[in-house]
Formats: sequence, C-alpha cells, structure tokens
Amino acid sequence: MIFSDAFIDAVVRHTVRNCDDLQTRIDFLQECVSKLSPDHRELLRLRYDEQRSVGSVAKSLDRPIDGVYKTLSRIRSALYACVTRRMEGAQA
Repeated sequence: MIFSDAFIDAVVRHTVRNCDDLQTRIDFLQECVSKLSPDHRELLRLRYDEQRSVGSVAKSLDRPIDGVYKTLSRIRSALYACVTRRMEGAQA
C-alpha cells in the first residue's frame, strides 16, 4: 500500500499535536498532584509508585479497604477535574 505525501503529512501533524497535548496533560497532572494534601499524595505514592494493592495500602495505613477505595476514587476525580480545567484554560 502506498500513501500520498499529503496523507503522511496529515498523520505526522496529528501525531505531533497529540504528543504535545499528552505532555501538557502530564505537566498539568504533576501540578495538580502537588496541590493535594500530603496524606493524599502519600496514598497515591503507595498505590501507584510502589504499585501496591489497595488491600496492602489499607493495611499499612491501618484504614478500612473500602475507605481507601473511596478516597482514591475522590482523588482521581479531583485530579481529572483539575487537569481538565487547566487544559480548557490553556486552549482559551
């Protein structure tokens, strides 16, 4: 299969634009995480940086597993909202 130069250029432009958006989202996510409370940052660190199960995190923090699930869900929702607001502001 042979593609036209115009098609290849369009794919390259689209890919570059998506990469830029991804890096922007990563930067905004880092900023949003830095605004979380120390307890919430620690919870994220244990769960994602250390790749521990929610049960393991709950046990190490001496918290109910359901509470850890709910807290993580709220943190993820807050981070999503924060990044979305920042992206909308950047595009304005």
